[in-house]
Amino acid sequence: MTTYHFRNLDALPLFATDKEIAVAVVGPQRAAEWLKARFPTIAARPGFPKIDEFHGGRAVPRVKLFYEEYMGVTGEHPSFAQDGKEDWSGLSIRADRKARAKTNSDAWTDKKRKALEEHRAKKAAEASVEADKTD
Repeated sequence: MTTYHFRNLDALPLFATDKEIAVAVVGPQRAAEWLKARFPTIAARPGFPKIDEFHGGRAVPRVKLFYEEYMGVTGEHPSFAQDGKEDWSGLSIRADRKARAKTNSDAWTDKKRKALEEHRAKKAAEASVEADKTD
């Protein structure tokens, strides 16, 4: 069994095998699983270098360039950029705003209802006074 000691893509030779690339990308512990489960997806993406038959591997500078674009480092292909870890902290702020808006809306509705009741009571009192005058 061959042991690979590549820590990153810069430590690879100019042309590397898929296994050597996997070790450099995800480390030796995860390389075998990554090669089976993830590598076919990455290898099928546009821009990922093909195997150079003459050299028996993929051009490492092109692999590195692909990953720079994929991760959004170069900014040339933002559609490849990973959006990172989800940040749900703003959700509670939105929920608070929504709750405040509902509370304000409920308060405004109550205020409107009271004003309408007062208006109707005033009109009823005026009508009662008017009715007393005609009697």
